Amino acid sequence: MLLLGIVTAIQSGEALRLSHLVVVLAEAVGFVLVIGLVGARVMRRSSHWIEAPINPLSPFTIVLALCLGLAYVSTQFGLAAIIGAFLAGMIASETRQRETIEHQTQPLLALMAPLFFVMTVARWNWRNWPIWMPR
Repeated sequence: MLLLGIVTAIQSGEALRLSHLVVVLAEAVGFVLVIGLVGARVMRRSSHWIEAPINPLSPFTIVLALCLGLAYVSTQFGLAAIIGAFLAGMIASETRQRETIEHQTQPLLALMAPLFFVMTVARWNWRNWPIWMPR
């Protein structure tokens, strides 16, 4: 997560400051602990909405909403959206429907994983490249 913070700072053209990286690391650790511990506990107790689906895609729909919601919340904390999405996957793995959810998310993963890297490179600030060479 710290490396992701460094890449995000470089990508936006900001200078790398140790104080900023420490704040990002503290926010990331706090966010992961709160969402990871509380979210996993809530999912274990309240996973009946996933385990009694209305239709066959209900588990996928609920987990996708959780993923997008946590991705948004993580960006509000100044973290990368992928951290929130990762935590949503971690929380979803606490249900008995994890194999079904994993199977249903495979097509989305095949589309979104390469798109994430393409979008990351597209947002790169090339004027600062290479960052280690003096101007």
